[in-house]
Amino acid sequence: MEASASRERRSGCARDEDSRGAAVTAVERTPLSLERAHWQQSLQGDIGERLTFARKQNERDPTLRRAVVLEEVASTQDAPETITARTGTIVTALRQTRGRGRLGREWADTNDDGLALTCVLASNPWSDPSTSVELLAVASAVAAARAIEHVLGGVVGIKWPNDLVLRGRKLGGILIERNRDRTLLGIGINVHQRTFPHELQATATSIAQVAADTESLTRLQVLRALMQELEVVLAMDAARILSAYHSRDVLTGTRAEFATPTGAVEGEVCSVDPLRGLVVRTKTSEQFLPAATTSVTSWNRAAAIEETTGQRR
Repeated sequence: MEASASRERRSGCARDEDSRGAAVTAVERTPLSLERAHWQQSLQGDIGERLTFARKQNERDPTLRRAVVLEEVASTQDAPETITARTGTIVTALRQTRGRGRLGREWADTNDDGLALTCVLASNPWSDPSTSVELLAVASAVAAARAIEHVLGGVVGIKWPNDLVLRGRKLGGILIERNRDRTLLGIGINVHQRTFPHELQATATSIAQVAADTESLTRLQVLRALMQELEVVLAMDAARILSAYHSRDVLTGTRAEFATPTGAVEGEVCSVDPLRGLVVRTKTSEQFLPAATTSVTSWNRAAAIEETTGQRR
């Protein structure tokens, strides 16, 4: 159960890895709450099953091979367990109090309502070293959208560069940071929030606000679906990942304002290349805005595509 009342302290077991990467059972050094122990065992159990299946099929090992569940952190990106983790580790917390997004933007306290996690990956997580590392942000957004679609049954949009949106409002986001020879992939998803701070009420949403029935939905279900979809999408080739991204793109065809090194640019978005940048039609011309130096400052949500047709892949 995910209820806060379940947070009694007890000793618990977690799953770790041996030198070959196989999942083995290990006793936690510190006591776990009932909820934290349940998350730890569920996540590592899923990892163990995927690892066993992959080896039976002579396939590559899963990307995520170890799970660490924390009680409370300021940000999973900065937790000591993340900084010292081996590649292939996912670090999540029952509560994140000061998460952050792209360009230093802060995320609100998740309390028991949101989902926050960081995946510790190799500097280039692709088996093909020629694949662009920038593709990771695209793949992560696609995986998160697919996971939410799995629990919602609807379509989740992606607003360049890294926002997950429903009905024109932000549902989650992606943050990628480099740490020495590793990549930290941070994902935040609003799950049970019924209300938001005043400054976010017009722009944020959650699964609970849009789903018909969320009484039985838990954050752990969303997290398990997300881990599964990350494995699936990270195994895709670049063309398929980009196709899945474009089928969920909600920025193209809408009006937005962008911050660029040469000043603000406002206009209609003609096309989005998530790896390179945007083409925007202003009052005077079409401009290409490079992804590395451009950010969205305002977006006409009223014109956003709330639903797209076609089968998701």
